[in-house]
Amino acid sequence: MGPMTIFDKSALQALSMDESVWFDAFFGVNVVPIFYIETLADLEKEMAEGKNAEDLVGMLAEKTPSNAYPNVHHSTLIAAELAGHAIAMDGRPVISAGEMMKGEDGSVGLRVEEFPEHTALLRWQEHDFLAVERALAKGWRVELAGHDLDRLLGMVRNILPAERKLSNLEQVKAFIDEFCSSSDPQVLALALEVLGVDDDHKRLGRQRWEGAGKPNFDEFFPYVCHVFKVDLLFYLGIERGFISGERASNKADMAYLYYLPFAAVFTSNDKLHQRTVPFFLSEDQSYLFADELKSSLSELDAHYSGLPARSRSSESWPLPLTRLPSWTTA
Repeated sequence: MGPMTIFDKSALQALSMDESVWFDAFFGVNVVPIFYIETLADLEKEMAEGKNAEDLVGMLAEKTPSNAYPNVHHSTLIAAELAGHAIAMDGRPVISAGEMMKGEDGSVGLRVEEFPEHTALLRWQEHDFLAVERALAKGWRVELAGHDLDRLLGMVRNILPAERKLSNLEQVKAFIDEFCSSSDPQVLALALEVLGVDDDHKRLGRQRWEGAGKPNFDEFFPYVCHVFKVDLLFYLGIERGFISGERASNKADMAYLYYLPFAAVFTSNDKLHQRTVPFFLSEDQSYLFADELKSSLSELDAHYSGLPARSRSSESWPLPLTRLPSWTTA
């Protein structure tokens, strides 16, 4: 199994069908919720004459790797961490499906038969879309259109010190890191408000934080802090003129960054991703331009296509494609 990878919709669209097969073969894939949401949203798009939205969604579903692991939604992870559950931010997807099982040797593992998201993708390939999925697609487009940017900008702009000069996004990110490395209760309160946490989890999170002696926010709630930092970079970047607030899709693009802790590689050709993703990568993570990924997969396709039929069979591939990765075992 290759490095665990997150891709955005544009990266997958750029691949040919053959290239997507090799992507599935040589990479572990974490499919994040925003990809499913964006793909479904295409059902509500007005397409150019002669094109069909269902054909587009079906094509994306067909290119999506079959050995992919769908990550739990970030809002669920935020609520879990506030409630006291540790979120592993070690490059492995966090999944919700599966059954805990104990082996004869006493080891415990997670057995996954089939993810619900994979079942949906198989239906989408056949242009079979449930009414609830169409409703979700419409709801997502309404949510993007109704994103109250002005309200959120008003909530965060006051944290910027008037005397501090921030000339680029790198300096904004450095300020954000300093701001979040704090035990000030106002920092936690602002984070919970910006992230839209419900009242019950706000109260639970504050109680746990106070009970622990009010440690630094970024140390006690590392995943909540990560998502908050992504949002702060977006909003403060807009406030200082480094990011455009005119494109509603920018908010959706930034949502991919919520899931960076759960992969080793992120691939995209999106310009906003190119500017922002590197700020959130650890030393053992990489940003891969989607054009570079496509070029490499094209070379692999040419190489394997030139081999005899027997050599192209799955039995001769260098990777055990049916083996579950080690992160599924406790």
